[in-house]
Formats: sequence, structure tokens, C-alpha cells
Amino acid sequence: MKSRSIRRHHNSGVTRLQPDQRMALTASGGGYQITTVQDGAPTQVSVFDAFGRVIKARSKLLDGSWSTVDTQYDALGRQTATSTPYRSTPSFTRISGFDLAGRPLGKISPADGDDGNASRVTTYSYVGRETRIHVCGNVGGVCLDMSRSQDSLGRFVRTL
Repeated sequence: MKSRSIRRHHNSGVTRLQPDQRMALTASGGGYQITTVQDGAPTQVSVFDAFGRVIKARSKLLDGSWSTVDTQYDALGRQTATSTPYRSTPSFTRISGFDLAGRPLGKISPADGDDGNASRVTTYSYVGRETRIHVCGNVGGVCLDMSRSQDSLGRFVRTL
């Protein structure tokens, strides 16, 4: 990209400089793809399905390869799986079910190599505005319990 102009934005007496940004919209298998190129930032590619949900997000790395995150949805549009950033093979955290309000009941996360666990299983239960969370790794039987509460605006007010 040859353009190197700087735009000046005036808000409340503050001058903010922003490098040029270019975006391209492309049709992609029933959905669409947006490619964003900006001076001083990695190229970003977002692939959307026919419902406008992001199903793949890619960022170009310094070595020229791509880091990708994939997201999967069920027939009701709920997010059911998200990959960790990957270069070649995705590893997914999967939601194991939903309650009648559409809140997740559990998830299974793959091993990340940091704690020696092959995977982590998380279960959620809901009582009013309180969410109870139970997390277990499958090596050594170590489990953690916590709860968090939200106010009427959805802000977290307590975590135990």
C-alpha cells in the first residue's frame, strides 16, 4: 500500500492522528469477507456467515504467516465452539449445552500445556443474578469453585 497520508480528527480541542485504513468487502460462500489493511498494523481478515456472524478471524503475523480463530454456532445462533489462535490445526473450546435462557451450562477446554491437564471441564449453574462456576482438570482431580453476581445492569458486583 503506497498511501501514507495522515488524517486529522478534531474532537473537543484534541487533535488525533490516524494512518490511512483500507477495507475490501468480498462475497464468500453465502457470507462475506472483510479485509482490513492499515499502515503500522497487521492485515486483518474477517469472514462472516450469511447471518453476519464472524466465523473466522485472521491476522497476518510478522513472519508472514496467519493466526486464525474459528467460531462455530448452532441452529439457534448460539456460539458453540471457539478455537484458540492457531497457524495450522485448530483446537476448540466447546459449549456443552444451554439452559432455557440461552446461558451456557458447561464447556470443555483443550489442554494448553501450562498445567499438564489434557482438558478442563467447566459447569455453570444459575440462581437469580448469581452464576456458580465449577472447573475441573482431569489430571490430579483438582477442582475450583467460584461464584459471581451481577446487578440489574449486568455489571459484576461480587466474585467469590
